[in-house]
Amino acid sequence: MAGHKYEAEKAGHLEGRLRRFLAPPNALLSRFVPLPGEIWAEVGVGTGFFAIPLAARVEKVHALDLNEKMLALLRRNLLEKQVQNIEAVKSDESTLPLPDSSVDAVLLAFVLHEVDEPERFLAEVARITRTGGRLCVIEFTESGLFGPPQDERLTTQQINDLAAGAGFESSRAWSWQRRLLGWKYFGLAGIEYRKL
Repeated sequence: MAGHKYEAEKAGHLEGRLRRFLAPPNALLSRFVPLPGEIWAEVGVGTGFFAIPLAARVEKVHALDLNEKMLALLRRNLLEKQVQNIEAVKSDESTLPLPDSSVDAVLLAFVLHEVDEPERFLAEVARITRTGGRLCVIEFTESGLFGPPQDERLTTQQINDLAAGAGFESSRAWSWQRRLLGWKYFGLAGIEYRKL
């Protein structure tokens, strides 16, 4: 099920104009309605494409990634943009360095399809999420020309099953797509879960 890990050497693509057109971070984050006073974690934060605009809406963001090069790029972005409520922390994939029930929400943006052991990983996500807290997932849909190979993508049903196995209940879902010359060039699914 798991695919490759996104390479730090390609990090420039994570901040490019094409990605901002295909997946505008503020528009996508708005679908999850982050609230002032909330503490979030983004796992697989990369260079901060989502975490930086998220930080403007919430009290704090724990930015976790297993790639130190990505975190170095994120820290540079935080300095340049003078963002002070993001804590960048190196993390193992299935051992998240946060206390139990310490966050109101966890964002997994284009990450779940890369995870080697999704059941173990989501059990850790559940551990750090408070009861009633949210898991917010953004993933590529099965259709769409842009994104990872088809055999690395997860269906909504697969994501729902994995989340349910970790103690999350689906609360709502939405879709987003961009077309180019009539072709469905890019599609994603957003799913929000509540921790039981």
